[in-house]
Amino acid sequence: MRKVFIVMVLLPLFALSLSAQVTGKISGRVIDSQTGEPLPGANVLILGTTMGAASDPEGYYFVINVPVGEWTVRVTMMGYEPLTVENARVSAGLTTTLNFELRSTVIEVEGVTVTAERPLVIPDATSTMHITTAEDVARQPVQTYQAVVQQQAGVVQTGGGVSGVVDGIHIRGGRGDEVAFMVDGMPATDRLTARAGASIDINLNAVEEISVITGGFNAEHGQAMSGVVNVVTKEGGPKIEGMTRYTTDAVFGNSLDEGRHRYEINMGGPVPFVRPITYFFSGEVNNREHLSRYFPIRGKEEFLSNSDREFYSLQGKVAYKISPDIKVHLSAFLSRAQGGNYGTYAGLPAMTDMTQGRDEQSDRYKTPYFRRSNFRKSYQIQTTLTHSLSPSTFYKLQFGKFYTHSIPVAHRDLTKEEGRGWWEDIEMRPWWTYGESQGPTAAIAGFYAKDEDGNYYYPYGVPGAGFQFGSHGWWYAREFSYYGGKFDLTSQMGSHHQVKAGAELRRNDVHRESAQYIHTITSVKYTVGDTVIRLYNGDSTEYIVQPRWPGDTGTVEWVTPALATCDEDMKNALYWDLYDVEPIEGALYIQDKMEYSGFVVNVGLRADYFDPKHWSFRDPAKTRTPEGTLDTASAPSKWQLSPRFGISFPVTDRTVFHLAYGHFFQMPILIRLYDGANNPLYRKRGGWGLIGNPDLEAEKTISYEVGISHQVADNAAVYVTTFYKDLYNLVAARFIPAIPDPYTSYVTEDYGNVKGVEFTLRMRATRGLSGQASYTLQEARGTGSYDREAYYDYIANVPVDPYTGKPYVLPKTDYPLEFDIRHSFTFNLDYYIPKGEGPDLGGFRPLGGSGVNLLADFSSGMPYTRRTNVGRILGVTNAARMPSTWALSMNLTKDFVVFGVDMSAFMQITNLLNLRTVEVVFPNTGLPDENYYVLDRATYLDQTFPSAYRATGEVPVGDLADGSADERRDLDGDGYIDRDEWYESYRSAATDYIDDPFMISAPRHINFGISLKF
Repeated sequence: MRKVFIVMVLLPLFALSLSAQVTGKISGRVIDSQTGEPLPGANVLILGTTMGAASDPEGYYFVINVPVGEWTVRVTMMGYEPLTVENARVSAGLTTTLNFELRSTVIEVEGVTVTAERPLVIPDATSTMHITTAEDVARQPVQTYQAVVQQQAGVVQTGGGVSGVVDGIHIRGGRGDEVAFMVDGMPATDRLTARAGASIDINLNAVEEISVITGGFNAEHGQAMSGVVNVVTKEGGPKIEGMTRYTTDAVFGNSLDEGRHRYEINMGGPVPFVRPITYFFSGEVNNREHLSRYFPIRGKEEFLSNSDREFYSLQGKVAYKISPDIKVHLSAFLSRAQGGNYGTYAGLPAMTDMTQGRDEQSDRYKTPYFRRSNFRKSYQIQTTLTHSLSPSTFYKLQFGKFYTHSIPVAHRDLTKEEGRGWWEDIEMRPWWTYGESQGPTAAIAGFYAKDEDGNYYYPYGVPGAGFQFGSHGWWYAREFSYYGGKFDLTSQMGSHHQVKAGAELRRNDVHRESAQYIHTITSVKYTVGDTVIRLYNGDSTEYIVQPRWPGDTGTVEWVTPALATCDEDMKNALYWDLYDVEPIEGALYIQDKMEYSGFVVNVGLRADYFDPKHWSFRDPAKTRTPEGTLDTASAPSKWQLSPRFGISFPVTDRTVFHLAYGHFFQMPILIRLYDGANNPLYRKRGGWGLIGNPDLEAEKTISYEVGISHQVADNAAVYVTTFYKDLYNLVAARFIPAIPDPYTSYVTEDYGNVKGVEFTLRMRATRGLSGQASYTLQEARGTGSYDREAYYDYIANVPVDPYTGKPYVLPKTDYPLEFDIRHSFTFNLDYYIPKGEGPDLGGFRPLGGSGVNLLADFSSGMPYTRRTNVGRILGVTNAARMPSTWALSMNLTKDFVVFGVDMSAFMQITNLLNLRTVEVVFPNTGLPDENYYVLDRATYLDQTFPSAYRATGEVPVGDLADGSADERRDLDGDGYIDRDEWYESYRSAATDYIDDPFMISAPRHINFGISLKF
């Protein structure tokens, strides 16, 4: 508590930002155009605001705290012609330099107006920063801000790899939880899992600017080791403006129609009759009524069942100019995504020998009763007070709350589905409340289940082909929120020093509950008649159990957990977890941005604080006292110091050199601190107990980078950056031979290093042509690609080495990390013909207002580990690689005017060339469509064809007690299953199981849309 008190006392004295800035600075010099002499006292005004400055005796001026966006700047002085610069772009955290050369006059004139061009080489960027504006992405074939982030050099997005757990955005070879995401200056990351960007869905048309810092970020940024993504949303302007847009694929019909409908609307401007108040509102509804389509596999083309999607998001911002010096913002966003899960990509080694660790197909033929669904809802609300104490000093006070609730996999309550609107949340039910679990009754009922038309859900009638029919037996729900406040103070001290300092304090609220597989059960036997029997399971619902085969009069076992409170139900599971924790985070920082004509230096120091508010073992090797109670103590709080340094200086008037060095700390994701900690070791059932460690140290990265930017032409520039990173204290799982309860826990032991070089070529629009190309060459190595890697490969359910008779030993050397993509290339080309231009056909220019945008992505193959048929490692970890991936998308636009209203029609085409790109392979074969699971005819018949019928070669339908002589295997309908039908029915089922649609990229998809602006 004493440390917390210290942080709170220091709040007014310092300012910290775990987030990114949302304002920038305009500065420059005013001189006489003829003599070159400085002009002191010139008035510089940002039109539409009350912001401005007067030049000093040397002609220099600066305006700080300028909101992100494009502005018109006007300079006036007695005896000189006024000069106005339009479209001056201000970016978050950067300085926009505008120098003015005024012409003397003795006659009053209106002045000169020029249009500013955004500099291609940023002289004050001391780290690698990629800035994308709303105009940059307006015509791109993208729908999310994550897709914009992915285009930048050093950034790759993976779908999970062969392991299935390294999904997300990776920046410069870092893990997927090492990126900080911000919205309007406040963190918007689910700290439980920290999957980059997974908790926020901001409408792309509501975004003013996206900045991606991939290395060397300043001391104001924390809780990030690889990068910072800052999303700045739009703000209402001086006049009412709006946009509405509709996008669909329904116009193309047939297999291209997935029932996608996307509605978007923006509106902003001044509040009527209250001019000091402006607003901006944005909304999006994006639903998929039908099912996702995938590539034909072995001659079949289908849609993914249970892949419906319902999504909406809302953003709003209100700004109130209380006085020329005080401004208040209130902003918020809300998003919700829900729908069906075709299947769950588990991907963990040694799960089963038939799937090679993949689990996506198991749900394919389940009844709707047992199909999985997902749900996620997030919101953020914040208020910001900005007060200019003087033209050179201002402070910013922010308070906010962020909340996210996620249920990744669960059964939806079908009794609540009839009549539910898309705007209503799906209601989920834990699997144990249905009265059925993984027991035999659920599987039997699903194996024989039929739909309302009398057709079997499962078409093959072959037991043991890999498909599941009962509940998946897993419940997982989490909630994360925080209340936070921060205070930033910025002061321009003279012409050369901009000092910023601050502090932040956040209280997190963490809730997680999970339960896998029922353990405490009530087994009841019921006689099954010739048709069905109804069972009352205690929750006022009747369920039907079908007979296992026609004429069955035996008994079946119904597995029912003891129904009590929700918490108690979870504690009956084989694996369960339940906790509520309120950790506290805080930080302090101070930095100085020194700007001189020959160089710019950023130097700063940051201190991060974390209190887990939980217990940990007093001695990790000793779990209990002699009396048998847990031997614990309060987990200590942590402090970390992070020095940061960056410098940039011009080599020529077109070339800028920069270098950056820094220490970056980040607390591990919170589930690694708290998972299993409330479930005493001596109560754990099954497998090796894996528990969280509230005493984990912070993860650490030491980063170096050197870069050069060169403007090769008036409208083109090239950027080259080399980087190196040492990664320390990465979270890993290790076995702890504690007394008297050995266990597995998380430690900070993994190490990694990343080195690479990035090339970016950017071309500003010239005669309608603009574009950007980025290439990254890097190598990412380490001792663990994700925190549970050692647990699955060397601890849990792993037999002893057959040669030594001892457990397998952890490797002592590093190896390529699973997201080590050596080569990545992104190319975006845009060509636009302005209205009224283009070929002239009798006074009509049909191509005017037309544009085409091409977006290409190439990545070399991700590493993976070759494994045996039962998931054991073959050779060196991650020594094999998957094939390279390639994608090309296109957007066509046509702008026109109808009754004075600006309108646009567009067509977005993803996977333009319809390429079948391999996304994942089976680790025992290296192929996406073969894992050697399907037995050959002779082997299968020898192992399974009933010996009593081998002489005749035919099995009467329904004549076997195990149900394997099912009528669905009688392909010719003659009442008998011969050897050919016995094998062909099996081969069809087994092949269908390994034909996983997620192994291959999605096929070509076309959306058509129309928008209007007012």
